[in-house]
Amino acid sequence: MNPSNFSTFACGTSIAIVLAAQITVSGGSGGQVHYTWNINHVATTANITFAPGQTSQAVNDTINNVVVQLNSASLVSISISAVSSSGSPVTASLVPTGVCHLPGPFEVVSIAMSVNPASVNGILCGTVVNITYIATVTIAADSDAGTVTLVWNTVYAHTVVTLFFAPAQTVGTVTLTVPQKAEHHSAFPRPVSIASTSPNAYNSAPVQPVGQCT
Repeated sequence: MNPSNFSTFACGTSIAIVLAAQITVSGGSGGQVHYTWNINHVATTANITFAPGQTSQAVNDTINNVVVQLNSASLVSISISAVSSSGSPVTASLVPTGVCHLPGPFEVVSIAMSVNPASVNGILCGTVVNITYIATVTIAADSDAGTVTLVWNTVYAHTVVTLFFAPAQTVGTVTLTVPQKAEHHSAFPRPVSIASTSPNAYNSAPVQPVGQCT
């Protein structure tokens, strides 16, 4: 199969895939072999004639106007089969590999923060509260797969996390849960922010629940 790997192509590219197979027979008396290409579940049959003494021949086919997309490798199904001298089918399969690349840059374009609970009003002072901070990370559209490295800033600690994006995925979330003791103090509830360090730097604004314990 040529090409056999789609990773060098931009998504949306139209290509022709050239198929080649070598059919080998035993003996050397010559004769005709019936074979079938099965391309994307469509069968095409043909015959090849061997001269006396000839034991191997190449057969070819071409798939035209294949538009390479993110899932093209999983959608292209190719095999060739022939009937052996014993009457049993002999089949060989071809599977393309690789994922086409998208034109957009892989970069963080925004980070939105939220918090749960949104308010600490009514919580008894002295109670330990698990406060969850949620960061929603958005990357540029039409980006290839990649990993975003993020650093949580909880004032007292800086926790590093990673977030993987699949091809064409634009939104992902990470969460951090911080147990905090409810008290009348400027450190409660604690403001938390997050920043990306790779593939580019982007800082979120800090968030924290509103209100005070009682």
